[in-house]
Amino acid sequence: MGTHRLGWGRALAALAVLKLLAACSDKQAVQPTPAAAGLEPLPTPVGTPEREEWYRVLIQSQPAGWVHRVEHSLPSPQGPLRLTRWQERLWLRRQGEVARLDQTLTTLEGPDGTLLRLRQEKAGLSGPEVLEAGRVGSQMVTVRGPEIRRVPFETGAVGPLRPLEVVRPAGAADGTRSVPFRSYSTLLGGYTDNQAFFSAAPGGGWAVVHECADLPGVRHQARLAVDGRLEELRSPIASLVVEVHRVPTRPDEGAGADLDQAMRLPVDRPIPNPERLTSARYRLQGLSDPAAREGLSGPGQHLLPAEGDATIEVRRLAPAAPRTFPPQAPPELARYLRSTALENADDPEIRERARSLTAGVPDAGEALRRLRRWVREEIGSSMGVVSAGASDVLRERTGDCTEKATLLCALARASGIPARTVGGLLYHQGAFTRHMWVEAWIGEWRAVDPSVPDEIPSAARIRHSEMDSGLGEGGRLPPSQTLPCRAVLVLDLQWAP
Repeated sequence: MGTHRLGWGRALAALAVLKLLAACSDKQAVQPTPAAAGLEPLPTPVGTPEREEWYRVLIQSQPAGWVHRVEHSLPSPQGPLRLTRWQERLWLRRQGEVARLDQTLTTLEGPDGTLLRLRQEKAGLSGPEVLEAGRVGSQMVTVRGPEIRRVPFETGAVGPLRPLEVVRPAGAADGTRSVPFRSYSTLLGGYTDNQAFFSAAPGGGWAVVHECADLPGVRHQARLAVDGRLEELRSPIASLVVEVHRVPTRPDEGAGADLDQAMRLPVDRPIPNPERLTSARYRLQGLSDPAAREGLSGPGQHLLPAEGDATIEVRRLAPAAPRTFPPQAPPELARYLRSTALENADDPEIRERARSLTAGVPDAGEALRRLRRWVREEIGSSMGVVSAGASDVLRERTGDCTEKATLLCALARASGIPARTVGGLLYHQGAFTRHMWVEAWIGEWRAVDPSVPDEIPSAARIRHSEMDSGLGEGGRLPPSQTLPCRAVLVLDLQWAP
């Protein structure tokens, strides 16, 4: 089972642990470049940094890595600009394997703290995954892989990593003050509304509670020093607790945070023969927030009307009726055919593999089964990979449920089948474990999972969100991908004879 796509740009910078359609031709889509989109290169820092700081990262109170922050002040006619480079390195242990996560974020801010330019770089299987964004005239332009998004530029909107330092109230820390502000989101490729509540911290400085649109329902707690610098941050994200603490020197690397227990939700009673389970009703203990319920309905699953904790009914779908391949999808499903930085369906190797697996197949359901079967049989299992793109997974032939779902989604889109990755829970070895699979449209939405033996998934799983990996459209952020649930209560179970 894999981790969710929660990098430090969403957990740490929870101050703030993914537009082009894939055409079925032999031509690869032209990849936009930052220069072609009008983005100027980031300036090169000169001289001694104005600020250099180290932060220790803890996950579940275990040392998980560090963040290094370096700031330079650059002169400009409008006043000094701030160039900041954040480098993060994390080690995550899952099922005995260690995954290393390297990410770097560089931002350029105006004299008033407005974000002017940004570059985010994540280490991938075969090279860095890069997102670039910045002001071009009256627009904020974001480029990532085959995607490009333009929104009106907003003066006063801050970057994703140090908004609290920028928007904190002037003067001494006293009383409690609510500060609304706008910030740029690398998930959306646009701006979001945020709220922070500042109060005086014991010993001086500010205690802050921060609500971030990138992680709905999560309340981040931070402490700022008297001079406004971040001292510590605590982010409870579903069953994970991520902490960041400022330290005087580079922290020891340690063995990494063990995520196995954190990825599991307890269940009140065991589920015998889960692979034969045809229907079930579950209550998600502690899940009463309506915003966190948005993704609880999907193929074979629906949310039941009930007060308090969310109650859902899950059933195993019947075999799909024959459908024409490729399916004739309505226009509103076009976004599930596009190529993104992760589900890069326009990659020539992805297209060729999809074409070879579905050649001569008249039925959409059979085409989907062939794609799923190939991913299950040909992609090895490894917990040492963190959120790789589909083309990398195809070449390296390894990954966990996240990478397998990403590849299957890209193959389906390259075949003309609308598809999306979804996050949820899978019953495994006496508990519900966080998991990812695919939903594909073949005249109706169907759940398909390349990480399990069954062609049609059983009812021993719970869907909770669509894992939208592309830049947001029309101001739409993806639904909450965290499921803040404490335990699963089993209300009713039925098995196939």
